Amino acid sequence: MRHTMTIPPENRLAGLSSEDVLIVSFPKTGSTFTRFVFANVVYLLNKNSEPVDFYNLGQIMPECLKDNLIDFCWKGDPLPRLVKTHQLAEDNPLYAQPKALYVLRDPRDTMISFYYYASKRKKGRYEGTFDEFVEHSTFGIDAYNKHIESWYSKASWVFDYETLMQDPLASFLRVFDDLGIKIQRELVQKALLFSQPDKLKAAEREKSRPNHSVNFDEDFTFVRNASVAQWKEKMSPEQATYIWDRSSAILKARYERD
Repeated sequence: MRHTMTIPPENRLAGLSSEDVLIVSFPKTGSTFTRFVFANVVYLLNKNSEPVDFYNLGQIMPECLKDNLIDFCWKGDPLPRLVKTHQLAEDNPLYAQPKALYVLRDPRDTMISFYYYASKRKKGRYEGTFDEFVEHSTFGIDAYNKHIESWYSKASWVFDYETLMQDPLASFLRVFDDLGIKIQRELVQKALLFSQPDKLKAAEREKSRPNHSVNFDEDFTFVRNASVAQWKEKMSPEQATYIWDRSSAILKARYERD
């Protein structure tokens, strides 16, 4: 699929085409799993390509404002080009043009996973407590609420991480159907098998991640337990209640309080 759309100079950092599909999420809500599934579909469609790992994931599926999208060679036909972003919708005018798949997650689990990630980074490490992290204007619950409210009404598809873990096949087949792309069910099933958390953990152990030792503490693992409702064991009832009470109405509508 060719991407010949003329990019206005003010948008060259993005380089998006109206044909692209964005994979959008707030950090630590499930975009890695989602990207691996689509990347494994690309791998299976191109039998001569390398198996997907953390080193070539970005070569298969680029990230907006990080990779050169204008010159990026997409090898995933018949899929449209899939582009990752964590940015807010209003950060770039072109974000309103492509279709977007938005992944969200229980806010309590999101705060736990993002705090672990931020506190293990060497550059820009978060040094505060978990409670302080929840209040942080860039990382915490208000930032998550803002991100959801930025994208929720604009996305063509919205999936929660929990459903992607419990019934991923139906979710991904729905996207392909809506795009008018005929993908064999068995191929998607195989891509899902290749993308299961235990497979991603093994890939991370075998090859680590690009610049892992430079960017993160030695004991850091990007793929942890990929669990649902980990907050029930990892935080106090008071912390869980506080995060829930601070969460957006959109999140509350999708997650009934336990």
